[in-house]
Amino acid sequence: MSEHTQWLVVGALRSVMALLGLAVVWTSWRAYRKTKGRQFMLLALGFGLLTAGVVLAGALFNLADVGIARALIAEAVVAIVGLAVILYSVYGRT
Repeated sequence: MSEHTQWLVVGALRSVMALLGLAVVWTSWRAYRKTKGRQFMLLALGFGLLTAGVVLAGALFNLADVGIARALIAEAVVAIVGLAVILYSVYGRT
């Protein structure tokens, strides 16, 4: 598989990740609006951050001419914060 094809596959997979992430955010947000449970709001925020990390890495690498390593570092930082929010939504006092 050529390098160009590999990057197309990476782009397609990351697009699917972003769409699925948005679906999870939307579902969590609907649960929050229905129940007014703070844990669902935090869950939506956490998954939103995970999804934003995927989009951010792609934007930094493809649009802002940032190197792949820096783009992935930015994604990892946002993902860590998102996972911490998800963990808090599950185990924290909400």
